[in-house]
Amino acid sequence: MLAPSPDSDGQLPGAAIPEGDRLAPIAVESSDDPAAPPPPAIDLPRSPALWQGLFNWITLSLAATCASSTTAVVAYQDLIAIEPDLPCDRLSAPSLSDRTRLSCAQQSASQGGLPNLVAALQIVADWPVSHPLFSEMEPLLDQWSATVVREAKTKAVQQHLDWAMALAMEVPSTSAAYGEAQQLLHGWQQTRYQEVAAVYGQAQTALQQQQWATAHAALATMAKLEGRAWQTGLVPQLTQEIEAEQRASELWSQARQQATLEGNGFLIEAIALASAMDRNTYRWQQAQPLVEQWSQHLLDESLAAWYAGDLNRAITLAQGVLPYSERATPATHLVWLSQARQLALASLEQVNLAPAARAIGLAQALLIAQQIPPDSPVHAQAMASIPTWRAQWQQQRAAASPPVPSGPTTGLDRSPTVPIAPAIAPPVSVQQPQFSPP
Repeated sequence: MLAPSPDSDGQLPGAAIPEGDRLAPIAVESSDDPAAPPPPAIDLPRSPALWQGLFNWITLSLAATCASSTTAVVAYQDLIAIEPDLPCDRLSAPSLSDRTRLSCAQQSASQGGLPNLVAALQIVADWPVSHPLFSEMEPLLDQWSATVVREAKTKAVQQHLDWAMALAMEVPSTSAAYGEAQQLLHGWQQTRYQEVAAVYGQAQTALQQQQWATAHAALATMAKLEGRAWQTGLVPQLTQEIEAEQRASELWSQARQQATLEGNGFLIEAIALASAMDRNTYRWQQAQPLVEQWSQHLLDESLAAWYAGDLNRAITLAQGVLPYSERATPATHLVWLSQARQLALASLEQVNLAPAARAIGLAQALLIAQQIPPDSPVHAQAMASIPTWRAQWQQQRAAASPPVPSGPTTGLDRSPTVPIAPAIAPPVSVQQPQFSPP
């Protein structure tokens, strides 16, 4: 289909613009040729709805831009605004602007004096380099920090290391003087540690000799040297060591008093008291050889009682060594050996006991004895007892009617593999269950 051609007025058919919506003609610049015909007028449509919508969008965009700009301006003004009367006595108030805080810092520094200068640094110490006011504050920060570092050096020369370290710690990390302050602080800390450590060494000598007054005097000297700015950690350490040494000395005095009395029962009490001593004390280092002798004496007495058949006494003496952890393992093995023999003897000697019950008691004795390791001092005694107990168990098992189930005691005819014995002596009762004869 062909496009409609314009009429004589230059308009498309049906596209006439109402007179009320027609804008004033736009004049087109005429040619320089006076003979040329006048240019036609160009009519632009003038629709109220179109222009009204365009106006609304422009107004909305302008309003949004103004609103966001106003918010930013208000926030920035709150940040840098200076209150008429500086409320420097309430710097922690959330409503206080950072501009006011900076003004308070300047006011404090201008008053002169080292405390006022340190107070000024403390106001702006936590401001990052990205802070809007940092570029303005940085020259002041560097100036104040340099002054504080200079004063700290003066205090160090005057032998006031506590003051010097306290001042060096006040220099913010964003200051140009921070590196120098940290280097000086490290050196002063090393000097202070050496001073305190020298007195600490004197206190250790006093503790070895149980000179409590000298140790406490050294503790007071160390606390005075450390001050409040920086602590070495040696003061609380020495405090604990003095308490531990005094407690260990009291326990050792009581233990030795018990050991001087007649009878192994008092020796058991002595070992229990001595074993409660702190192993890190000088008193324990001095006492341990004697505690070792006491423990070995009880173990020898316990083994002698085992050979003599006095199994209850053997167990009591061996259990008396258990608090002394350094010899608790051989004492435990001796308890096991004695309990195993008690079970074996009770199973064979108890009157009116069925063969099945005797076999169970012997099986328990075998299983306990087999748990004693080869490096134990009583391993040889355990191995010497096992063949006899195994033969007796086999006899009782064969005589049992009905036979004892082989499940629980299968491992008795070969190397022991059933780990039934705990790290401490098992509470095995010598009283065997009563079985009615078949």
